[in-house]
Amino acid sequence: MDPEDDVRAYLTSAAGGAQPPMRLEAADVIERGGRVRRRRKRLAVASTSAATAV
Repeated sequence: MDPEDDVRAYLTSAAGGAQPPMRLEAADVIERGGRVRRRRKRLAVASTSAATAV
């Protein structure tokens, strides 16, 4: 067994109960990046519109 897996198993058993996943999934990272990008774009459009209106 890989030493990293040993540590992961030890920490999982020590935490007791269900825990969030310890690894990042590529799909989750891509989805989160898309949400951040959309939020920034909306903020930029709103800021530009507000500056133009003033």
